[in-house]
Amino acid sequence: MLHTNLEFVKVVKVNLSGVAGFLYYITFDVRDAAAVDGGTMEFQACVWDGIAHTEVLISRLKTST
Repeated sequence: MLHTNLEFVKVVKVNLSGVAGFLYYITFDVRDAAAVDGGTMEFQACVWDGIAHTEVLISRLKTST
């Protein structure tokens, strides 16, 4: 499923680790602006915030467990 017009809704959870900068594990909700039902999807991201730059290491749709 390809989503091209996602809109941020809210942050669900953030975990932080200190590793030569900061490593953030972020869970957040988005909605597809083109969807009629208005439902949200939960995504996960891992972001490294270092001294010289910030980098998104991974961003994905959260799998159900």
